[in-house]
Amino acid sequence: MEQVANQMSENIHQKQANEQISGKIQELEDCAAQTKETLETLICKQKELGIHIEQLRELLRDDVLAEKKTSI
Repeated sequence: MEQVANQMSENIHQKQANEQISGKIQELEDCAAQTKETLETLICKQKELGIHIEQLRELLRDDVLAEKKTSI
C-alpha cells in the first residue's frame, strides 16, 4: 500500500514538474517570437535610416555642386 502511495506521489510531482517545464518552454517561445519581431522592426528601421542618409548625401552633393557653379 505504501509503495502505491509513493508511486502516486512521484507521479504527481513528475506531472507538476512537466507542467512547469511546459510553461517555461512556452514563455521562451513567446520571448523568441517577440525578439524576432523586434529584430525585424529594427532591420526595417535600419534600412529606412540608410535611405534617409543617402537622400541627405544627395542633397549635400547637389548643394556643393550648386555652390561651385555659382562661384565660377
